[in-house]
Amino acid sequence: MAKFIKEKITLPDYTKSKKWIELREKMGITVVNSFKGPSYKKKTFKKSDPKLTKGVGLKKEKDYDELINKIDSTLEDVTTGRKITVYIKEPSSYFQYGTAVDYLPKYHITNCSTLQGMRKAKRFDLRYVKTDRSDGLFPIIQPDTKKEIDADLKVCMHCLNHMKKIYPIDPIFTGSRDNFSITEYFSKYNETESSLLNQLPNTYSKDYTPKPRSKNWSQKSISYREKQNWTCEICNVCYKNNRRLLHTHHKDGNKSNDNENNLKALCQDCHNTQPGHIKWKTSKGEYEPKNAKKTTVKALDISLIRKSYKKRELSTINAIKMGECQTVEFKASLMGEQNKKHVIAKSMTFNIFRTIASFLNTDGGKIIIGVNDSGKIKGVRELGKSFKNYDDLDLYMYNKWTEFFTDEIRLNCSWKLEDIDGKNVFVINIKKLEKAPVHIYKSKKDKVVIDGKERKIDIPIKGPETEVLIRHGAAKRVIDGISGLKYLKKRFPEYFNLYFA
Repeated sequence: MAKFIKEKITLPDYTKSKKWIELREKMGITVVNSFKGPSYKKKTFKKSDPKLTKGVGLKKEKDYDELINKIDSTLEDVTTGRKITVYIKEPSSYFQYGTAVDYLPKYHITNCSTLQGMRKAKRFDLRYVKTDRSDGLFPIIQPDTKKEIDADLKVCMHCLNHMKKIYPIDPIFTGSRDNFSITEYFSKYNETESSLLNQLPNTYSKDYTPKPRSKNWSQKSISYREKQNWTCEICNVCYKNNRRLLHTHHKDGNKSNDNENNLKALCQDCHNTQPGHIKWKTSKGEYEPKNAKKTTVKALDISLIRKSYKKRELSTINAIKMGECQTVEFKASLMGEQNKKHVIAKSMTFNIFRTIASFLNTDGGKIIIGVNDSGKIKGVRELGKSFKNYDDLDLYMYNKWTEFFTDEIRLNCSWKLEDIDGKNVFVINIKKLEKAPVHIYKSKKDKVVIDGKERKIDIPIKGPETEVLIRHGAAKRVIDGISGLKYLKKRFPEYFNLYFA
């Protein structure tokens, strides 16, 4: 068997050859400088593991340089190429109101307006931590027990709306907050180059430890408020006779930093205006001043309340700027530019009336047809084609209404054609129902072939079986089971007591 011997191969030194020396002498060159070629270091990116459960994928180093991507403002680690999320690990008051998802802090994937505001208030590095954990669970420290639990947090809507504008056709971002998957996001966007911009927090989630109050905090608080003569430093109201109404606020949010430069005496109303205190409430109830005067309460004028409510009604242009949410839905087309009797047209119209049903059963809202999911105004292209004029469209909608709903709730819904930026949009305004929910035909998926391509459509199952739809975020869903009964009991108590109690 042949033996292969590894030998070190060296190139000849041409600077010492005769011909090279003669050539240099003819050219008058006496000194030869050494030359070192460029070195190239290939940058590699490690993919995030979707099965991570402890959030320890990144190494702990003080000099890590986490940056914000210049192209789409996403948060990422320049050293590893991994995307990162940031969130508040120790909420100040959320858990005092229960564990509902709406009260939990949100996690952030971009340098959104919320993070920019916290930076401006100099509370970002103190409160936020970073993590590359991608299973959708985030370690949270309960304020009362100081126990760490894994919470199913939701993505920040400012972050999600920003990504919808940057990547309008990416299905990861086009859905609602409830449908957003951090695992899919990490898997797809985990190899984007970083660029120099703003730094992220210095603390990883796994390294964060709570900052307790000092043992003599109560005495320090009393002493500081005495120095301020029991007067609020913002509104200048004196609370000497009602001292419990005056609080001592930490400017930087660090409860262990009792330096007087970091303290501020504030009444409850002024305390609520501080960053991170929107949902803050006192745990010791309300207190009335000793010299409070008795006042006569006037009867409410219902007509004035109704007038003020109508003034606050959301305009179409503001709804488009706000984007899809609990009370706003966009539809790019009324019936896909098809004939009224076409199967696609019937399916799209049925979906619009299912959305109307979800608004009726929840908080009401506005459906804007002629605007795509990213908020771009396209106009109602069916006018002049599928419909001769607006009267033809209005009659079509009324006939469909009688097909799916009863006339008794017709007053809760109105539609009209509006001109926005020179384009016609069809706007459907829906008021919420008060006494009983509206039911609509159940739907089933069917396959049709259009222009040689197979498409899935929703078609109504006309019969005695119906379902109740509600609006959940920017999507609609069917309510059933125990959770459905709880919703009906809270939303329609008279109806629930009549049929289920």
